[in-house]
Amino acid sequence: MRAFLDDETPEAYTRLVDRLLDSPRYGERWGRHWLDAVGYADSQGITDDDFIRPFAYRYRDYVIRAFNNDKPYDRFLLEQIAGDELAPYDLGTPPTPEIYDNLVATGYMRMGPDGTSPGITGYVPDRLDVIDGALDALTSTDLGLTLRCVR
Repeated sequence: MRAFLDDETPEAYTRLVDRLLDSPRYGERWGRHWLDAVGYADSQGITDDDFIRPFAYRYRDYVIRAFNNDKPYDRFLLEQIAGDELAPYDLGTPPTPEIYDNLVATGYMRMGPDGTSPGITGYVPDRLDVIDGALDALTSTDLGLTLRCVR
């Protein structure tokens, strides 16, 4: 703020905006709104066990990178909904950064609460709740509506 106030040139505001947009904090600040909307959590939620999702941070970091790199919104959505279908991936080779992002982005569909804990048989109502959570995130963030009444 001091640098902006001390800069009396006509370009002061432009420099301020450019500096803020170039900051890695930009993606953290704006990405958190997206992460809140999709229900990002480091654990499964719902059950008393509340199992940790040890690799959830990869999705969080993907979102921050996408904001910092000014990823086009249509590509951002496409990667999260169908990233695993965007590029061929051979399990025997290390993924390229693009393929890595495509695969990690699909974590979007798994961020909601999940009561189907490991080691428990797939009780159908629990599985349907997980699917409902994914559909709720998809429709509310991408379509601006909910499908609660349909359920």
